[in-house]
Amino acid sequence: TSIYTTLKYRIRFCWWGAEEIGLIGSDFYVKQAKLSTIIGERLSDNLVNLNFDMLGSPNYVFGIYNGETITNTTPENAIP
Repeated sequence: TSIYTTLKYRIRFCWWGAEEIGLIGSDFYVKQAKLSTIIGERLSDNLVNLNFDMLGSPNYVFGIYNGETITNTTPENAIP
């Protein structure tokens, strides 16, 4: 919409469906964003994704996971 041009930053809240059967909701979002040419809708307009997938899990751990306790096995080509 035209309001996007007047705002420097925006926050988008998204909820995905069908994760357990193949990430269907998030895959659809990414595919649409890759094809979009509309400012604010393009994949390049997304800065960060905060995943709160297990927020309501009964198997919680109190604390903040920072990733320092495991080895980095992320392939270099996975990081843009």
